[in-house]
Amino acid sequence: MRPGSPELAFTPPRFYCLNNGYGVLIGIKTKYYRDDADDLGRFYHGNIEIRAKNRKYHCAIDVDPKNTPDGIQWRVATLDRNAFSQILGLSDGWHALASNDTSGALDYIRSGLLAVQPGQPTWESGVGTDALLALEGVIEDTTRFYIFGEPFGGTNNRSGVHNIHQNQGDPVGGATISRMRSGRMGG
Repeated sequence: MRPGSPELAFTPPRFYCLNNGYGVLIGIKTKYYRDDADDLGRFYHGNIEIRAKNRKYHCAIDVDPKNTPDGIQWRVATLDRNAFSQILGLSDGWHALASNDTSGALDYIRSGLLAVQPGQPTWESGVGTDALLALEGVIEDTTRFYIFGEPFGGTNNRSGVHNIHQNQGDPVGGATISRMRSGRMGG
């Protein structure tokens, strides 16, 4: 996903908070690791390396609370496969998604797709380490990842997805969705 590559042929609207658009990366995890802890033992990112179409992508999941008084929020939930049928039908690789309700873009603020349902876990609050532990519990059993966020292309041909904590470009929300060995969808 280098600038000018066919995969980045998407021009985001001016109202986006994300400079390079929004979309989903689909592929297989090859590696997971945390950033090194700071001097207070905090972690700022969980990092997932994804392989798709013989290419490696780096995905940085931000868990830095940015000095907010209530830390960060996350939830792990079982998702309805039918609600993701459009995304599940996509091949491995990067797919730009328009910021609307028909593209497959995630919007847990304005739609009910990721809303808390009866019997589902509610949002948890805590520090980055807590959120990473919850994430690590999900990725252990995952066979395929669907990582929603902003693409980047960097030096040394390093490319991937960041701003995974975003919600269609809004400065809140975001998701890592996964398909477990059992076929169950989670995120």
